[in-house]
Amino acid sequence: MSEHPDFPDGSSAAPGTGPKVVPMIPKDAVAAAGEGLRRNLDVLIANQAALAKLRRAAYLALIEAGFNEVQSLELCCK
Repeated sequence: MSEHPDFPDGSSAAPGTGPKVVPMIPKDAVAAAGEGLRRNLDVLIANQAALAKLRRAAYLALIEAGFNEVQSLELCCK
């Protein structure tokens, strides 16, 4: 493998396109997020039912507007 003058390791990746180093989330922050999720689980589940009704209404509105079933499903999934 020949070395690229800008990349001593011989890689062909352009600068800034390789893996990025990201800060890790502290374990206590992850634990707190999990606890918040567990504490609000009933509300989150109830919200999912409301979101399902909204998605169904959007699908039916697309059908009413003249889209076919496949087109309506595709638009609802985006």
